[in-house]
Amino acid sequence: MAVKARIPGGWRQNALRHSFISYRVAETGDVARTALEAGNSAKIIFRHYREVVEPQMAEAWFSITPPDGWLPSELKWSIRERLRKISCRQENHPWLDSTNGAQP
Repeated sequence: MAVKARIPGGWRQNALRHSFISYRVAETGDVARTALEAGNSAKIIFRHYREVVEPQMAEAWFSITPPDGWLPSELKWSIRERLRKISCRQENHPWLDSTNGAQP
């Protein structure tokens, strides 16, 4: 993927994980919640993952989504169907926080 994207030096290990944690802390301001979502401790977030990120940067990062109607054809039907349902649920309930699987 890094080669196709022409990322100089390649894709860093856990780059998306590090980014998610940094931006999620900036978005929520809640290290404990982010630690729970990421499956580690607040101490680990402060030690390894947390970077100085402004809330506006987090908003921009989390707004990156595939084009409307896009579903990867190579996924199993059940996963594609779940993605479609999540997408519809968020459109109908924009306030829904799907990161923790909460139901309205």
